[in-house]
Amino acid sequence: MAIDVVKMMETDEKDIKRQVYPETTVNAVEGLSEALGTAGKGQVTSVNGKVGAVNLTPKDIGLTGSGVPYASATTDGIITKEMYVQLQRLINAEKNSVTIEKV
Repeated sequence: MAIDVVKMMETDEKDIKRQVYPETTVNAVEGLSEALGTAGKGQVTSVNGKVGAVNLTPKDIGLTGSGVPYASATTDGIITKEMYVQLQRLINAEKNSVTIEKV
């Protein structure tokens, strides 16, 4: 099955073209279920040294009881402290109009 790659582009007021990434769902991808087959539908044989029906705790994957650690300018978390600083620069830049939306 050949898949054609199509990019959605838009042109801004300065005539600069940018790729657009529309919001969608997995159901919008024709043939995905058939392509995946049974992948992701079976049981695992082992995870992090456990076998059978595996239930991982936060401790099993190196997390504290409070969950995923947040990053800061001085501490690594779910992202590195360097990535955190870069994201803060992007978000706080006056000339940039980045909007963060929790969905």
